[in-house]
Amino acid sequence: MRFCFFQAISLQIFSQNPSLLSRFLGKNEKGIQEVITFIQTGWPEIRVTKIDRVISIDDFSLATELAWRAVYEKGESTWTDIRQHECAEVDGLAYAFHEYREVEDEFRSKFNQLSYKTVERWLPKIYEEISEEVFVDLYHCAYARMICGNTNPFHEALFRIYSSGGWPCGWRGNYPAGQLIAFFGRV
Repeated sequence: MRFCFFQAISLQIFSQNPSLLSRFLGKNEKGIQEVITFIQTGWPEIRVTKIDRVISIDDFSLATELAWRAVYEKGESTWTDIRQHECAEVDGLAYAFHEYREVEDEFRSKFNQLSYKTVERWLPKIYEEISEEVFVDLYHCAYARMICGNTNPFHEALFRIYSSGGWPCGWRGNYPAGQLIAFFGRV
């Protein structure tokens, strides 16, 4: 799995090399900061449960079944496979940057320590089993914003679900045709 460079940590990492900072964040800094702020604050108190082109469910057991055990695309892909495929598409664009690998390793270790605990603080205890998946999804949303701005439809849809108070947990239909499924439960 590939991770991304967030503005909150990148200032420390890139302080000695401003050209890397501007190259990786540049015009996408505001969008990355939006994801970081969400990671720090968590789900909104008022939650939206109807989002265009997203199937909403309110059964947490069903959501975990869809996320971790269901198979999509005629029995060939899981929800994890679909998410990894989307991340790989963004990775392909990221690898075009000469300094990418060098900075990524240093950033990853610092970011994991900072943000994983932050997500666990705001995620309700009854949903603690999804905390790692929530963190990874949000991490990749910021990653996609760093590389693509806000033009990556899949990651933007994931972030829209999270910022509305939901958890993207599955897919209906044969990927990439079809719809996202999201859990919107009680907080």
